[in-house]
Amino acid sequence: MESSLDDTKVREIADHLQTFYGLSFLGPRFFDLSNAIEQTAIKLKVKSHLLTENLLNNTLTKEEFNILLDNLQINETYFFREEKILDLLSHIVAASEKKTSYNIWSVGCSTGEEPYSILMHLNESPSNKISHEINLLATDINLHSIEKALDGKYTSWSFRNTTSKRQEKYFTKENGSFRIKQDLLKQVKFRIHNLQRDLYPELTNGTAMQDTILCRNVLIYFNKESRDRIISKLCNCLVPGGLLLLGLTESSFVKNDMLDRIIEKDIVYFRKRKRPIHKSESCLIRDTETITPLISKSIITSEKTEQEKTEGTTDNRWQKYYDQGNYQLCADEILKENRATVTKFNLGVPDDKIKFELLINSLVNLGKINQSIEYCMLIQETNRENPYFYLLLANLFVHSGDNESAIDNLTKAIYLDQDYISAHLLLGRIYFHQGEKELSNKHYSIALDVSHKFDDNEIIDNSNGFSAKIIRETILRYLEVNRTHGRDKINS
Repeated sequence: MESSLDDTKVREIADHLQTFYGLSFLGPRFFDLSNAIEQTAIKLKVKSHLLTENLLNNTLTKEEFNILLDNLQINETYFFREEKILDLLSHIVAASEKKTSYNIWSVGCSTGEEPYSILMHLNESPSNKISHEINLLATDINLHSIEKALDGKYTSWSFRNTTSKRQEKYFTKENGSFRIKQDLLKQVKFRIHNLQRDLYPELTNGTAMQDTILCRNVLIYFNKESRDRIISKLCNCLVPGGLLLLGLTESSFVKNDMLDRIIEKDIVYFRKRKRPIHKSESCLIRDTETITPLISKSIITSEKTEQEKTEGTTDNRWQKYYDQGNYQLCADEILKENRATVTKFNLGVPDDKIKFELLINSLVNLGKINQSIEYCMLIQETNRENPYFYLLLANLFVHSGDNESAIDNLTKAIYLDQDYISAHLLLGRIYFHQGEKELSNKHYSIALDVSHKFDDNEIIDNSNGFSAKIIRETILRYLEVNRTHGRDKINS
């Protein structure tokens, strides 16, 4: 189809998508972009020039943008694709005998075939080999893809590499389609995540401390600068010794000193080094748990001079350090800026909230949970009337294994705001794992009732980017599991 858009306008759109979403449309993909805009305009029954103006002005609705994403992405996926990758993963999980749980992140999970295939394949490993609790996070930028994954309903096209035996074991036939069984559907945490804009590794969205990350055929959508940054951030999400698995053609993109390339049975993957090789590491990493500067003043001075040379300003250096994975430098920069008023962080002020979240996440990524909790306690007086403060503190206590303190803080958050969905969700999850079915149902039901006050595509505050529709669907899954399985444990 011949596009009615001129090349100048399409290039402007390409630059916009690169800036905000990291998506690259160079070379032959330039035509793909033009075609996708035309197809989206036809589906929405609007003129293509009006669609492009709304896109450039950031006034597209979430539904309109997700339709554009549908036309931009090549969702070529099916169950048990490249099974040799799944064989390798099963072997690695089985070999990690000392771990009681194993964290896996499927990046760019599309409509869910990859994460579900992982669970099915692990399920088929001998039970005496894999006894871990599997925590499986699956993310995608496209809301429509996440909705389909949560629905768990697939056509025969998704079973091109699935035996009839597996199809019968893991799916139920439903009006000519196949729906994945509840015991698998309930084990995946599906979330919307933008690799270009969203934080990772991050405590509350579950992207930190991953044992294995699969990011296959995702980086092909990005340019070199974005790819390098994403690979670096994914590396920071891995535990020492953790694995990064990319698509076959993407392995050549990796130029990271913290990742060792491994070739095994025609598979190329990467293992995170157990320690940095940077010469300055002895200055940057400390084990102190006290509330003191995390690096020496000489390091701050030298970094400031270098940054000023290249950018001419020191504003928001802490954000740049975080994005680069320099968590100690990020934490120190925030402390340096706010040292005299550290107790006056006001989480009701957007700038304060962003900086404090980055400070807390930096400390968590450094393994300094106790120090994170100490800082929360220091600013408690300033934020005593803010329910978000207690939600943040509760997340830290959950991360440290102290559910009793987490429940106490969530109760305070709900006292301040009875309709605080995120607090009810976390309480529901805690009680669910403790086998307290009635209490779990109570808080999930409250969150469900409150969610109906929001439009389907409206993002709920402090919910890691979840829309009201996604939250409702997730809650209904939990309520159904509580009803039918009682104390069965699932990943939330």
